[in-house]
Amino acid sequence: MPERVREDIPLLGGEDAPVYFDNACMTLKPRPVIEALTAYYEKMPVCAGRSTHALARRVGEHVEASRAAVSGFLGADRPSEVVFTKNTTEALNLAARGLGLEAGSTVLTTDREHNSNLVPFQRLEKVHHEAVRGTREGEVDLEAWKQRLERGDVSLVSVCHMSNLDGYKVPVGAIAEIAHDHGALVLVDGAQSAPHMPVDVHALGVDLFAFSVHKMMGPTGVGVLWGREDVLEGMEPLVSGGSTIETTRLDGHTLRDPPGRFEAGLQGFGGLVATRAAVEYVDGLGLKEVQEHEERLSLRLQEGLEERGVTVIGASRAKGNGIVSFTLEDVGIHELAILLEDKGGVLVRSGLHCLDSWFYEQGLEGSCRASLYAYNTLREVEHMLGVIDEIQAALGG
Repeated sequence: MPERVREDIPLLGGEDAPVYFDNACMTLKPRPVIEALTAYYEKMPVCAGRSTHALARRVGEHVEASRAAVSGFLGADRPSEVVFTKNTTEALNLAARGLGLEAGSTVLTTDREHNSNLVPFQRLEKVHHEAVRGTREGEVDLEAWKQRLERGDVSLVSVCHMSNLDGYKVPVGAIAEIAHDHGALVLVDGAQSAPHMPVDVHALGVDLFAFSVHKMMGPTGVGVLWGREDVLEGMEPLVSGGSTIETTRLDGHTLRDPPGRFEAGLQGFGGLVATRAAVEYVDGLGLKEVQEHEERLSLRLQEGLEERGVTVIGASRAKGNGIVSFTLEDVGIHELAILLEDKGGVLVRSGLHCLDSWFYEQGLEGSCRASLYAYNTLREVEHMLGVIDEIQAALGG
């Protein structure tokens, strides 16, 4: 699979191609997605949903085809349950503000949430936020979740599906069942799961699910909030104005039905058109095969790093889940990332990975993170391990 996919990625075509291990941040783009973007700007660079001419209708048809593709990708009931946003962050903010959570109620998250699934709830003025602590091994403690929900006053549970620290898979289905038993809605940050593993929102038993298309070989500027029809119908828009209303008068207005009421103003139509190409491309690879491929590579990478005395951080059960966060003694994380690039063209991310709260709780300054995708190869993993050998030799250890 990887060699076939690499042929479709222009950046990976030359001899000087980088070893791109920063896929948890953003994935590279294949030719079908690039061609779809180009086709929009060359052949139909106009607005959808406003004018009646043929070009506008054509763009509208492409956008709705993308919506239908996303709906099928998630196993949803109908395309109208798919709201397009700019990214996962906007989708989560839309849910946080739009659900109209009861004043004095509580939103529960895990203690390993990305800032985008933490800060929006901390900023709600009349709603409390609590993080349910995990085990010493860094895993979700289902008994702790049950005990907290039994105490009542929880209106929403919002959890990541897969951690962007280490690839740990949160038991969303089990949490959702407990939450629903106690009358709470369930929102899932699927930014790291949707591009890497099969997702069926109904099988998960959740009410809302958010992810970004740029993490699954698609264009930037497109996110998704899927919601059950009845949940979306009860939500208020985060932004209002053009395109969100049926009628406007000087003394009031009537909002459109979902998803239109949530998609304000002129959209990034090029990205929306190309979203279908991204969904179809990733779907065509087979997400189960993508997941298994990433697991093989990341397992080898983690074991290779540990054999060399490199510290791998995260949950013990996260091993082999496509993301490996690590530190090297006596080398700063940013310095290590620079050395990996300078010595071997290996591109990783260094820092807090928008998981500031988790790192502060652990007393860590951050990590380097290698994250893998369908086009990465075992050869690249072995190359990175060889570069680590060079760095350790240069440090005299």
